Order: sequence, then structure tokens, then C-alpha cells
Amino acid sequence: MIRRFSLAALLLAAALPSALAEPGDQAAFDRGSAAYDEGRYEDAFAIFDALADSGDLAAMRNVALMLRRGQGAAPDPKRARAYLLRAARRGLTTAQADLGIMLLDGEGGEADPKEALPWIMASAAAGHALAQYHLGRMYEDGLVVPKDLAQAKLYYGAAAARGYRPSASRLADLLGLVPEKEPVRARPAPAPPVPPREPPAATAHKTWIGPGDPLPEEALTAAGGVAKALTEGREAYLARNFKGAAARWRRAADADSAEGQFRLGHLYLTGEGVPFDPVRAAEWFAAATAQGHASAERALSKIEHGRVAQKKP
Repeated sequence: MIRRFSLAALLLAAALPSALAEPGDQAAFDRGSAAYDEGRYEDAFAIFDALADSGDLAAMRNVALMLRRGQGAAPDPKRARAYLLRAARRGLTTAQADLGIMLLDGEGGEADPKEALPWIMASAAAGHALAQYHLGRMYEDGLVVPKDLAQAKLYYGAAAARGYRPSASRLADLLGLVPEKEPVRARPAPAPPVPPREPPAATAHKTWIGPGDPLPEEALTAAGGVAKALTEGREAYLARNFKGAAARWRRAADADSAEGQFRLGHLYLTGEGVPFDPVRAAEWFAAATAQGHASAERALSKIEHGRVAQKKP
């Protein structure tokens, strides 16, 4: 079911260039949304169809969804494809994902994975979790693209980190991990033999970093409050306030900070401040690896090759 939306909300929020938005008549769009919510599909369809003809990208996608579902008009997936193509060409990420999936599934015409690929890739690059999941499946199956399980894991991890649970399941299968049926309790961290201190300068050359190590320069200059969250998270970790560290690094991770994703993954791997959960650790490591984080890539490899404790079936 289509949710109540405005042009400033869900449909146009996913990486749509502002120059392409062309919102059209907001009052009319709101009337269409209200009609849909009330079950007056014919009225809603007429409003969205008129807005789509005037160039409203969100309305184009709504018309396509209603045509696919037969709401307010006879089912017409072929026409739905045409509306999605118009919106996808002008940069609407959700329309790109919908169009790619229709082409993959053969909805509204012959299945055409080759034509679907660029739309799926464009939407995945903009952070659309469903597109990332389908691109992961294409790499896993070798559909149109060369079979590449490493790439599949990266896309599954990115989608899982955005909350798409089927992607987390596929990632766990590829890594040979079995999620717990019941919540697990965090393992208490052992008391350190000495108070935490800064690592000596002589260790700066090491290739592996841990959650208590100094932040790289690029993390310290990150925008949007990310640098502050990363710094406060490290300070909390060194003070053994692991829950505080997890909360701050989660904020950075949710803002697509590779450093935040890596350090949060490390906490799931050790059970510090969060439940011990190597599946969630792998999800965050994969998301960071997709952004080129070398330590996250090594951590993910350790999980994959069984060099960390894994959950029992």
C-alpha cells in the first residue's frame, strides 16, 4: 500500500538531485494521497495521472504502482514500465529500483536482466537497499555480471546495514553464520591489567586497527556531526563506557561513515556494549568494506574463514 507522502518525504528523499525534482502542484498531490488513503483509488489515480503528465516524478511512480496493482485502473504493467522509465531517466532512485526489478522479473514484458542492470546499479549506488539486495543476487548467481561472491557480500552487507533483513540472511548464508533464535547477552569484557592509554607512536604503522585506536585523519574531518560522534565514541570506549561508544558509533554508521560502521562491527564481534553477534558484525564490516575500509575488509575475511567465535546452530 502506498503510504501518505509529500514530495519532501519518502519518494523524493533517496538521492534525487534537486534540479530534477519538479514538484508540481503540492495541494493536488496531497488530495491524491488523501483519496488513496480513503480507498478512493479512481480519484487518486486521476489526480496522480494528471500530475504525472505535468512532469511530477513522484506522481509518475505512484501511477506506475497503481497500474501494477490494478488500483483505480485496470492492471497494466506494460504502461507502468513506461511511467517508471520516465521517472528513472530523470533520476528518481525509487523508480530506477522498481523498473530494474520489473525487468528482472519479466513484469510487463519479457525479462531482460541486461537492461535491468544499469537501473539496479544506479539505484544501488544511491543507497537503495532493495536495489543493493538484487544486485547482490545478480553477483551471487552470475546473472549478466560475472559471478563474484565478494561483490555479492558487499552489496548484501550494505543492504543489511540499512535494515533489509532478507539481505542479512543471504549474507549470513554466504559467510556460513547462523543467526541466533533468541537474543544473546553481551559478554562481559575482561578488566584490563592497566588503565587504558593511548597506543604508542611506534604502533602507527600497523595494518589492523581496533576500536580504541586513534581515528584516521579523514574521520576527524568528516562533516554532519560524524567526526564528533566518532570522537566521542572513542572517548567512551577508552573510558570503558561501551554502551556509550556503541550509541555514538551507531550514529556515525547510520550516516554511512565507514569508520563508524567498522568500529560498531567490532563491538558486535566482542560483545562490548551490544549483544555478541558475529552476523551483525559481518553486516557492518561488509558495509564499511564496500566503502574501501581496509581493516573492515580484513575483519570480514576473519569471520568468513572462521577465525572468530561463531554462534552455534
